[in-house]
Amino acid sequence: MSQYRKGYRREKQVREHFETEYKCECVESRGSHGVADLICGNGYAVYVIQVKDPKKARYVNIEELRQFAKKFKGIPVLAVCYPYKGITITWL
Repeated sequence: MSQYRKGYRREKQVREHFETEYKCECVESRGSHGVADLICGNGYAVYVIQVKDPKKARYVNIEELRQFAKKFKGIPVLAVCYPYKGITITWL
């Protein structure tokens, strides 16, 4: 399975989580190396989300994600997807 396909599966998993748990509508960012993978909102809050696998989570530029989230008056979020174990959400 390609890296792109794995990344898409992780993003879909996180998107479904935010749609279910926070009643959000989500917009996916296409392309590689973007600051955020998903932007989700529910009328009360906007979540600017970077989705990573556990091996690459340490390479997230947290300050860049925070600055990008400010443009949307949003909450920066790092979502790490563990195979067969679920998602870890970190509010930045």
